[in-house]
Amino acid sequence: MEKLVSIVTPCFNGELYIHRFINSILAQSYSNIELILIDDGSTDNTAGIIQEYKNKFIDKNYKFIYIYQKNQGQAAAINKGLKIFRGDYLTWPDSDDLLCKDSVKNKVGFLLRNPSYDFVRTDVSMVNERDISKTINKASDSIDFRNEIIFDDLINENNVYFCPGGYMVTRSALIHVKPDLNIYESRAGQNWQLLLPISLLYRCGYLNECLYKYVIRDDSHSHSVNDFENEVARCDEHEHLLLTVLSELDIDQDNYNSLILNKYQKKRFYISCLYGQKIKALSLYKSIDNKNIVDLVSLVSTRLNLYKVIRIINSFAKSLVKVIRS
Repeated sequence: MEKLVSIVTPCFNGELYIHRFINSILAQSYSNIELILIDDGSTDNTAGIIQEYKNKFIDKNYKFIYIYQKNQGQAAAINKGLKIFRGDYLTWPDSDDLLCKDSVKNKVGFLLRNPSYDFVRTDVSMVNERDISKTINKASDSIDFRNEIIFDDLINENNVYFCPGGYMVTRSALIHVKPDLNIYESRAGQNWQLLLPISLLYRCGYLNECLYKYVIRDDSHSHSVNDFENEVARCDEHEHLLLTVLSELDIDQDNYNSLILNKYQKKRFYISCLYGQKIKALSLYKSIDNKNIVDLVSLVSTRLNLYKVIRIINSFAKSLVKVIRS
């Protein structure tokens, strides 16, 4: 019998898309799967739709566990699944995304063929919920996957993605780094808590195949933050989450804390520029270590077109010059 793969997935108010995700699990070419769905306090018909699939899992001989909890966030939901999963391998996809047919099979195959790796990532295709058959772009279009030591990359958000279903880890590695099978519960997410401890000690393999579809939804949490205060609050949450996770690891704490603090000051600078918060942007610029105006303009321009960047810089260029000289 093939080794057991556990899929732990949180879901909240997913009645419009949970069927797509479950169908992608049932369509897997791998024969030994355990799906643990944690309903994070849904108030729509998510539970009803999930229950309709029970017999289909029985027919496929897949193990299926459904858990309902009061809304606590994705990390808390993941913790529920970590306490009970039985697989030799673990993946934790989002419930609004899709696993391609050979996703589980090929990742398990890689880890079996390459025992020196304890986790693996694949290429990911980005699709829009209006047409999930059409690929908008691929992660490999902008990410260089050659690096196998991705600890710093995850911290810096460089040459990595945070589509959790693109990763698979071995049970042995997870228990080694998280013997209590418990991650820090934050509403800011759950991926750093799982990936950072593993990537500190283990190399990450890569499969050059699009085995996961990241579905872009207009109403998703990651696309719903659209004003200055909320953007800054989300930035603060991510900073606190990252500092908390790193505080539990055997690393140079002072060095990484400084790196994180500077990283998020630059992000706040970007957000301030984006929303035309001149005074805030200038204040943040003064607090950034090793500042380089070219780098900061590049940071801003990663999400804004050149016209907007020029307009922003021109709007407070004289003030910025004074700050640079002070």
